[in-house]
Amino acid sequence: MKNISHLFLLLSLIFFSALGLAQSQDSVTVDLLDKRIEVAKKSQEYDPETQAKLIQLYRDSISHLHQIQQHKEATAEYQKKLLTAPQEINALKKTQTEHSTTEPLSSLKVNQYTDLARLEKLIADEEINRSASEDKLSAINTEIGESTLRPSQARERINYIRLEMAELDEKQIDQQSNNGPAFTEADRWYRETKRQSLQTELLMLDQELTGNTALLNLLQEKQKNEKMLLKRIEIRIAFLHEKLFNKRAESTKKISETANLVLNGKLAKDSYLQRIATQNLALIAVLKLQFQELQTLLEKETSERKLSLQVSEAFHNARKRLQLQSDSSFIALSIRAQREKLPKRQTYTKSRSVVLDDIAKISLRLFRHEEMLINDQQGPAQSNNKKNSQILSELLENRQNMLERVIKNDRVQQSGLYELDARYLQLINKTKEYDNYITEHLLWLKSSNAFDFIMFTPLPSDLKLYISHLQTEFWRLKKIRLPNLLLLFIPLSLVFLLIFLRRNLLSKLQRCGRQVGRVKQDSILQTLKALIYTALLALPAGLILLIISWAIKLPTTASNISVELANASIYTAISLIAVQFLKVLCIEKGVSEVHFGRKANALSKYVKQLKLFIYFGIPCYFITLSAIKLFPATLGGPLAILGYSGLMFTLVRIIYSILHPYKGLLYRAQTTNPESIFQTRKIIFFFTMCLPVAIVIMSLAGYTYTAGIFGERLYFSILFAALVWIFHSFLSRWLLITSKRLTYDNLVIARKAKWDRLKSTGSEVPELVHEEILEHEVDLKTLDGDSHKLINAATLVLAVVGFVGVWGQILPALSFLEQIKLWNKDVIVDGKELLLAVTLDEVMVAFLVSLGGYILSRNLPSLIDIILLKNGQITPGSRYAIVTLTRYGIVIITILITMSFLGINSSSIGWMFAALSVGIGFGLQEVVANFICGLILLFERPIRVGDIISTGSTEDSSGTVIRIRIRATTIRNFDEKELLIPNKELITGRVLNWTLSDDITRIIVKVGIAYGSDVELAMEILEEIAIDNERTLTEPAPLINFEQFADSSLSLSLRAYVPTQGDRLRAITELHKEIDKRFRVAGIVIPFPQQDVHIIANDSTKPLA
Repeated sequence: MKNISHLFLLLSLIFFSALGLAQSQDSVTVDLLDKRIEVAKKSQEYDPETQAKLIQLYRDSISHLHQIQQHKEATAEYQKKLLTAPQEINALKKTQTEHSTTEPLSSLKVNQYTDLARLEKLIADEEINRSASEDKLSAINTEIGESTLRPSQARERINYIRLEMAELDEKQIDQQSNNGPAFTEADRWYRETKRQSLQTELLMLDQELTGNTALLNLLQEKQKNEKMLLKRIEIRIAFLHEKLFNKRAESTKKISETANLVLNGKLAKDSYLQRIATQNLALIAVLKLQFQELQTLLEKETSERKLSLQVSEAFHNARKRLQLQSDSSFIALSIRAQREKLPKRQTYTKSRSVVLDDIAKISLRLFRHEEMLINDQQGPAQSNNKKNSQILSELLENRQNMLERVIKNDRVQQSGLYELDARYLQLINKTKEYDNYITEHLLWLKSSNAFDFIMFTPLPSDLKLYISHLQTEFWRLKKIRLPNLLLLFIPLSLVFLLIFLRRNLLSKLQRCGRQVGRVKQDSILQTLKALIYTALLALPAGLILLIISWAIKLPTTASNISVELANASIYTAISLIAVQFLKVLCIEKGVSEVHFGRKANALSKYVKQLKLFIYFGIPCYFITLSAIKLFPATLGGPLAILGYSGLMFTLVRIIYSILHPYKGLLYRAQTTNPESIFQTRKIIFFFTMCLPVAIVIMSLAGYTYTAGIFGERLYFSILFAALVWIFHSFLSRWLLITSKRLTYDNLVIARKAKWDRLKSTGSEVPELVHEEILEHEVDLKTLDGDSHKLINAATLVLAVVGFVGVWGQILPALSFLEQIKLWNKDVIVDGKELLLAVTLDEVMVAFLVSLGGYILSRNLPSLIDIILLKNGQITPGSRYAIVTLTRYGIVIITILITMSFLGINSSSIGWMFAALSVGIGFGLQEVVANFICGLILLFERPIRVGDIISTGSTEDSSGTVIRIRIRATTIRNFDEKELLIPNKELITGRVLNWTLSDDITRIIVKVGIAYGSDVELAMEILEEIAIDNERTLTEPAPLINFEQFADSSLSLSLRAYVPTQGDRLRAITELHKEIDKRFRVAGIVIPFPQQDVHIIANDSTKPLA
């Protein structure tokens, strides 16, 4: 080893000598480059952009020179470590030999006369040493882990350096940017210094690869030595704590004797002394409790420290094993078995919550004891009997000393609990990292051999052994003792009660559905009660299995096989209860049919599929779980494969019958959907069918653990999808009931208002209409669009959160996608442009971001619209502007984030902007103008959705604005036809907005009366008609004018105001009818145009006969 190291050192020196000679020939130094930078800054020869490029080349060359020096120093340091590594290993082995031959307690000078202060100081010193040793050991473990992974990282970096050097050699000077000899020289220095930097880094990495094994051996020896030292420190700390506890017990014993002497001796008559002595005894009890708590805390700290070391070692071993190129199935099984021996992360989380509660209790106790000490110091009481003053002083001194000791113990315990909390937090983080690493690497490793019919050779023996275990557990149930039977009595009684009340529960379930559809009686509580009855009906079978599992685990002498079978039974029972709940949900006259409005024919077929899963799928699930528990070495063997395949077959059968795009129960009643919907169904059906099949193929290919994880996630996803469906249906029913109730209340109010109007006019009022008639007139339509959007948004949020929770645990396993490089992207880091690879995971994230942005742009604005709609202070136009701008913002942000993941930046798409600028100059200027004008309409809001506008002289160009889009605005005219108007015309043209500031508009009614009529009377009648009309406003007041003397009549005009544009035509019609009626009564004639024709004959003296 020494000869190889010396040879490597000699070659390195030769290389550096040649490198230094080459550099000396070129004479590029940092000082020279700094001078060139100063010259370039003062030069007026180049424009600012070219000058900046030249200076950047000089600065990059300086950076390369610094990197060369760093690489040389690192190489020299590494060589030094390699040379001294054998001596250090020998010194560590010698130290270990010395530690093994010497007693750990020999360095402690402790005897029976050592006082408490000395013991506490020794313990504090040893704890400091232990913390330092733990930190050092943790650093060594981290360094070992990094050294284990370092070879693969170094090889990857070496390959990248070689690619960079090849690219650097092929790179030529850009002649267009060559603005003189300074640029040529700067570019040449840049490339040469960069090449030297890469060469020195390559040499450094090569040496790391060569000496990695030697340094790893050194680290392992350091680790071994530090573990031995830590173990010796633990022994010393345990010994000192034992001495400390004994010493404290001796001190409390003396104080207790003094207090008992006062209570039981001649001084028992002094009540004050008795009270102080009693308080001292109470403090002694507190001290004893503290000693016990400190001892328990010490034991916890010791066990958690050992557990932390075990987790670190297991993590290190897992990393080390995965570096080996051996049988991956054996590695996966051994790593998984090692992980299952350690507690789960939830265990540490629960323990940490207990520690936090203890910290709160100790803090409260510490505050109370400190308050007691302050009260004693402020006003120490005195005894009336002066003879007992000496005893009183001793008691008070003991009390003060004990209070100080109690407070000190509380603080020590509080500090220890804080350290224990930090330890648990460290364990939680370490375990999380460990689990993620295992998930990342083990999920794609084979856990068994690939499928072969030879695998089924041990099936008969496994089946025989499996049945034997089940029979053994069954016979053990018969031997349960009386105390255990009493414990099982309550759950068994509950099961028998549910079975006995089954018919009663069914009748109550059907009774809850009788009120459905009746507006006044219907309530969401009926549905909630029905769901509770459904859950009670689904419980018995699963409860029986749970009780059997509990009975198996009850005896304290239960074997590991019994516990594993009981755990499998528990998981099966929970699944059985869930599937039974879905089956009862779909029975005839059940919740799905009566409350959720599903078709009875489809529900009966759902029940058949669920029965298939209960009678075939659930047993397969139990066989799979129990086989894995009983035969962990082979992950259940052929028995688990058969059970798992049967379970997946059942899921495939159910998915086929429910989600088939044409024959599926979910779509069979829907026959009017467009072809695009069927295409979407085909895609969903294909992927949902492929997933179970792919899981079975993975299991047969040897990826049994992977198939189990994916199958479990799929199974939970199906159950969660059913839960989401129930939530969606429940929420839809609640909103439907609310909608019906509001419709009913509005109908009652309208009917009452109608009756009041009939009473005021003296008309005949009909008798009270029966409630059934009112209910019959209620609009029983389904939920409106806004409610549907709200339900879908809430369901979508629940589904996303749930599925992320179900599948989130396997996300670390997808880290291999980071290794699949597709193309390169330019990234600027610290002012430097770097070339990074775009990986497959970034493309998938970009796709998910795009999909999420699309879903948000389709649903979030609608949800915002609903929220704003509930606030009556926001107008429809304002809502539309907010919603539209929100949608635009989501789309823009989604595009920017997607572009960043795909490596597309502004410089990459500069050509697109250039092409757009040319296109805008020629043919796209109108499109861009309309887009800009659309944004102006949304921000400035001269026209809003819901406004009534006129853009021309014809009636066809007037109507209500219904939407404002990027290019054009849509209005619906009074003929219910939609007119598209470019946004540019609305900004640059003349537009009449009838409802811009308010909706009040004026109407003009012109009427003529015959010559000779009473004009004053006619004007009074017109004024009365305007005031009496319900649609006209009293403020502004109506105005009646005498317009002119027309050819055939006296022209009068009535000008009145109505609240909205929609009241114009109705108000004009009502006014015309009332004017005609009142004028007839008053005898005022409305003339029609007439003309007299006079005929003159030729002979003026003879008129025509």
